[in-house]
Amino acid sequence: MILLVLYLLCVLAALAVAAAAAYSDVRRMNVSNLHSLIVAALFFPAWAAAHIAGADVMAGLGPHLMTGGIVLAVTMVMFFMRLMGGADSKLAAAYALWAGGQGVSFFLLSMAFAGAGLSAAALLMRKYKPFKSFKEGSWVARVQGGEAVVPYAVALFIGIAVAFIKLGMLSPARLQSFIGG
Repeated sequence: MILLVLYLLCVLAALAVAAAAAYSDVRRMNVSNLHSLIVAALFFPAWAAAHIAGADVMAGLGPHLMTGGIVLAVTMVMFFMRLMGGADSKLAAAYALWAGGQGVSFFLLSMAFAGAGLSAAALLMRKYKPFKSFKEGSWVARVQGGEAVVPYAVALFIGIAVAFIKLGMLSPARLQSFIGG
């Protein structure tokens, strides 16, 4: 039971940090590297708890590490090509660590669709300027001021939430495997 509680705390905390990063990105167009570090660090006790309990919720450690490393390498190239922010790159890799090989396609596809939606919203906001009151420095302020920016931590949050759902990381059937059911 203790391992189940540890696992749940780590999964829910990772989702909460993802939501906090998304909120920060919308409010200030800034994501702290601490968000990525916390998300990545939370993976290890969650993975260990699942494997010690014999729960069927995550693959072996190798595929998770490899997936996180590949996503970090690809997104860092995107950063150097100025296609993605540095903090977004690190955050994507931290989430890919959680998704592993089984969930990375759901994560990346969901993230891409959410990013496209945010981009479309930014284009519409830049053209029509629908908001009259907004916080200076926020995404809305910057987009309506003519910048082409997207709070990609929002897309990352949506992507990892979809991957967690698809992987059944919080499904009752999978969680029951922690207590031998």
